[in-house]
Amino acid sequence: MVNNRLIIVLIFGLVFFSCNKNKIPKDVERALKLAEENKSELLKVINTYNKNPNDSLKLKSAYFLIENMPYHSFKKGNKIFDEAFVLAGKERERQIKENPREKNPKDSTYAKLGVLLDSIVKRNRALDITPALHYDVKYLDAQFLINNIELAFMAHNKMPLKLCKNFDDFLYYILPYRVGQEPIEVNKRKELHEEYSWVYDSLKTNSLDDVVAKIYDINRFRVISKRHASYNYPYSFSQINHIKIADCTDITNYIVYILRTLGIPAGVDYTTKLGNTNRSGGAHTWVFYLNNGSQRALNSGPVYFDLEKTFRFSSTPKVYRQQFHKKQEPPLEVTHLYRDVFDVTVPAIWNIDKVSKSNTFLGIYDNNKSLFKISKAETIKNNSAFFKNMGNNIIYFPYVESPENPINYPFELTKDGKVVFFNNDGTLLKNAKLLRKYPPFMIKAKKQKYRRIEDLNGAIIQGANIDSDEHYINLDTISNFKSTQSIKFYFNTSKI
Repeated sequence: MVNNRLIIVLIFGLVFFSCNKNKIPKDVERALKLAEENKSELLKVINTYNKNPNDSLKLKSAYFLIENMPYHSFKKGNKIFDEAFVLAGKERERQIKENPREKNPKDSTYAKLGVLLDSIVKRNRALDITPALHYDVKYLDAQFLINNIELAFMAHNKMPLKLCKNFDDFLYYILPYRVGQEPIEVNKRKELHEEYSWVYDSLKTNSLDDVVAKIYDINRFRVISKRHASYNYPYSFSQINHIKIADCTDITNYIVYILRTLGIPAGVDYTTKLGNTNRSGGAHTWVFYLNNGSQRALNSGPVYFDLEKTFRFSSTPKVYRQQFHKKQEPPLEVTHLYRDVFDVTVPAIWNIDKVSKSNTFLGIYDNNKSLFKISKAETIKNNSAFFKNMGNNIIYFPYVESPENPINYPFELTKDGKVVFFNNDGTLLKNAKLLRKYPPFMIKAKKQKYRRIEDLNGAIIQGANIDSDEHYINLDTISNFKSTQSIKFYFNTSKI
């Protein structure tokens, strides 16, 4: 009787698969329509995996890739620039040989690359070197996608550790053929898998963290703040492999791709603004990888550096996760994975008639006195704006539509999640603690720490009774400051 039931279930499963193998999901149909002349290539991928029930997971993988291809495109630079990366890479190799033990050698590769790129531009003024824009859904052929699926499953099956908690982890963080907007390279996944195949044997005797640290040691990546003006679009992975130098986005994407080719689920997290940096911009990306439900976040620099403590005590307002599938707005937020977050309710006392869910925001200021939008209100209720999962230890400014329309006073979201408004309530403080405006986001070198302390010397402390540049007066000047300890400064309170 039991055997008969198993046979019935098996037959039903085969019939169900047979009936549904030609039923293509709506999102996949949409992608096929957008593919236009490339539709036949995408159908080849589907037809490769819809015949055998044993390929059901690969068919699901094919659907996942195809339905999300419309969200992706890339710019491919002219081939004449490739020579610059090759020659700059030789400069990098020379510098590494001269500094074999230095994790982050101060080499001249970046400057060399700039000279080479500029030279190519000057020599080819008559040539159109504008990068070509390609849409994945119209550009990628069947063989590329099939190879990607096969290589992803092979790497996952070869991995001696159980790193994916479920099939979604595989789909999201191993399977994708791209990480960001890097140019597509046909055989790059296979090449990197073979180059780092030593990882599988190493994992038999070493921890995953140690093996990933070894990958960092081998490459000694160097992060620079921006790309060269002559080539201001994402580098290919081959180009990065030559020079080992790029901005944090390009380096992060490359590290993540290496890990994925090996079957290590990995991805990119980012922030649009570091709450404790004095710079304009302040965006940053970094690597994370998964280990059966747990997560490790790493900086994208020359050394393996765990970011857990850095973000736990930083003032980062929001952290987001970059995803291959369905670009969502707002993006997937993962701030709670890095630091304490709190929900905030801000009563509107001004511009009440303008307040709505779609136009009410929290912002923070940078050193240009520019307000940077951080979060949009989740809901508006009883003339109060509700904001979800806000990072603490930050001063926020609530406004509607534009900074000229505040809805309340600026406030500090304290360490323990309290909202303290900076309103003019006439309170006279007997003692006040002055906090430094520009704490370090990440300082590892001892010399940098000392230099940062001594940089306070010469700082002028000013005060005023009203908000006006003309009415500020100097209260004191900091001098002979070389200590890491809390230092008390006493002012003549009669001045203000």
